[in-house]
Amino acid sequence: MIPYIEFHIISLGIINIQVWGTLVALGFVVCLLILFKQCQSKKLDWDKVFSLTLQIAFFSFLFSRIFYVLWGGKWLWFLENPLRMLAVWDGGMASAGGFFGAALCLWIFYRKNKLIFWQIADILAFAFPFGWVVGRIGCFLIHDHPGTLTHSLLAVKFPDGARFDMALLEILALLPLLVIFIFSSKKQRSVGFYSTWLLIWYGVARFFLDFLRASDFVWADPRYSGLTIAQWGSVLLVFMGVGIYIRKVRIVV
Repeated sequence: MIPYIEFHIISLGIINIQVWGTLVALGFVVCLLILFKQCQSKKLDWDKVFSLTLQIAFFSFLFSRIFYVLWGGKWLWFLENPLRMLAVWDGGMASAGGFFGAALCLWIFYRKNKLIFWQIADILAFAFPFGWVVGRIGCFLIHDHPGTLTHSLLAVKFPDGARFDMALLEILALLPLLVIFIFSSKKQRSVGFYSTWLLIWYGVARFFLDFLRASDFVWADPRYSGLTIAQWGSVLLVFMGVGIYIRKVRIVV
């Protein structure tokens, strides 16, 4: 069993550094470094990719907060004091909203840059899981995504009993994809290759992992027809991945 150790703040005298926020920022930096290297090797316009990445980050954070407020079962609490919607430092971000925001931003970019869209989408898809894993380490350190009670070897000893930690499970689910991406990058791949792998792999993994998400808390994620918002979003990701494979991918690994 994995010990439960909360690690919220790094105290440096009068300065307190939030662990989760720091690792999310570090994950973003990791993505940028990978993207920069990819742009160099593929001779893509770094300024355009960097600008798009910043826009995606903004849209993702904005919509992850909006989704949390609207579908996280807490919108009445926010209506009592709308300024609470801005207090992101108190927690409350929905990854499904983040994916929606990113997709919206990419769609806008596609409308303006159809010729180079898939090249840039693929390097974004390649870089994303590496940064996402770093950010999820921050979630694991603060244990803000408890799972169901379990006796599994992967259980974390939460104060109320042994439970899955959803951030840890997601990290473990993504590690094989990172290995696939690293080895795949040694060869030339067809357009849409990395986008397809990311959407299908993450969509399938997240769909099944969310069945292990805790439902015995008052603030637990609400279910719609038995599924969380993230699971419905995962179904959409898989369909998108299959669609890209059919239309774009020509090389079979």
